[in-house]
Amino acid sequence: MGRVSSAADLLVGTPQTISIAVGAALVSVIDYRIILLTIAAVMTLAPLYLTTRRERPAASSLQLMAHDGERLEIAQVDELHRADPTVQ
Repeated sequence: MGRVSSAADLLVGTPQTISIAVGAALVSVIDYRIILLTIAAVMTLAPLYLTTRRERPAASSLQLMAHDGERLEIAQVDELHRADPTVQ
């Protein structure tokens, strides 16, 4: 448990430490008001992008290529896998 906890702390703590250092460096070079305006702009534009982008097709409509070049629907691949679990 100790090794896993240490690894998790490292994975979570390192990016946070780096972001704090980068933020401190930016504040020493750029006026804080410009940084806040940039953050506000990004936080406003990100949801707009997410609400206006096209949705990806559902997994059931995706097609895969078989080894012989034949196109297979996902449902067909599932059926093949059920019939022969060695089919990849």
